[in-house]
Amino acid sequence: MPDRDEPKSPAPNGPLGPARGLLLAIVLGLVFWALVAIAVYIWLT
Repeated sequence: MPDRDEPKSPAPNGPLGPARGLLLAIVLGLVFWALVAIAVYIWLT
């Protein structure tokens, strides 16, 4: 029974699961736009 070793239920994460996903999405978005801004800045100069 290897499935018992890694529970997939949202109980272990608790309320931090969705919040962590949202935070990760925001961070990735900021990093993406930062890279875009740097690329445009280098391209224009």
